[in-house]
Amino acid sequence: MIEPNWPNNTRFSGRDDATHQPLATVGAVTRPIASDALCGDVCAWWWRNQNLYLSLADGLGHGEFAREAALAAMASAQRQPADTSLSDIIARCDDDLRATRGVAIGLAVVDATAQTVSFCGVGNIRALLINATQHRRFICGYGIVGAGFKNLFIDTQQFFPGDILMMASDGLPEHFVVSDPLSESSCSAQQLAEALLQEWAVETDDAAVLVYRAPAC
Repeated sequence: MIEPNWPNNTRFSGRDDATHQPLATVGAVTRPIASDALCGDVCAWWWRNQNLYLSLADGLGHGEFAREAALAAMASAQRQPADTSLSDIIARCDDDLRATRGVAIGLAVVDATAQTVSFCGVGNIRALLINATQHRRFICGYGIVGAGFKNLFIDTQQFFPGDILMMASDGLPEHFVVSDPLSESSCSAQQLAEALLQEWAVETDDAAVLVYRAPAC
């Protein structure tokens, strides 16, 4: 069973608050392990001061309590003020999730004006930047958000029109491969997310894929 993304079942998202024009194409898909009805992996994205935030949280374990932890992480992240750094957002999530199972989390912010993407994560989140010259994998710190972490690092890269950012939970292998036809412009972010989950998701864990494609000029 494939679940809609969190929080509002909208697969394609992103409009400027002032102009109401679409600014981004986002695709997200989740799938619980076969033994559970609920998926402990959750995707979310939101706008703050014209920057796009994207996040994927993987609640520890499976089922209801894993999902509660992942949803709590997303709620905590979205409560933080716009000027909060990615590392501080994760630190505040860590405080807020102490009563939960905890999560692995990936958090990115896209600054369309500066044409950059910054990523910060903890745990087994797979994060990948794809452009015309490279497939670059981002590195996460060690630990569990809600139980402490270390070696947190914010990685900022150039991010141009047509570039792709994707995140996946450890329901996909660490070194999953994105074929060139999938990353071509004719493939939407939602199609790419669904194709990756279909091809690479393991049967022994929850799985989630979140994809953002920067709009072409």
